[in-house]
Amino acid sequence: MPVEISYFTLCVPDVDKGATFYGGVFGWTFDSSPASHPYRHINNTALAGGLVSHDQKEGVVRPYYRVDDIRSVAAKVRAQGGKTELQCLAR
Repeated sequence: MPVEISYFTLCVPDVDKGATFYGGVFGWTFDSSPASHPYRHINNTALAGGLVSHDQKEGVVRPYYRVDDIRSVAAKVRAQGGKTELQCLAR
């Protein structure tokens, strides 16, 4: 089975303003997060995702992939000329 995107984040300069905007446009609802944590999880989308505060251009989407062997997949990415940023999360 092909690897699928398991999570995404959407970069916004301000998560509270972003939540208001995307909630109004798409009807997304969000978990509340402490003010010290610049992130809001989207509650009502089929593909899990969230808004993250970032100084990149607004609207940048970061996909996250769930794979069984991250080192093997990272090696394949590099063999195809790509770059990787490994983030291992235990299940």
